[in-house]
Amino acid sequence: MEENKIEKLANKTNFDRKWEDYDSYRTAVIQYPPQNLSLRDKDKLLWGKSFYRQLIQDLKNNFEPAETIS
Repeated sequence: MEENKIEKLANKTNFDRKWEDYDSYRTAVIQYPPQNLSLRDKDKLLWGKSFYRQLIQDLKNNFEPAETIS
């Protein structure tokens, strides 16, 4: 699942396009394992994984903003 595509959803203004992207996101979350979790729990799981990856990256970069890292 591509988190970058999902993050860009918040920047869209056209309702139809947002709905299309949300529907794609929802479908991807539903298909994400494990199958015994609810949609809400899968969403929380994916959020946690994304948060973890970002935290690891921030720790590697000493929490410097991305634009200052060369």
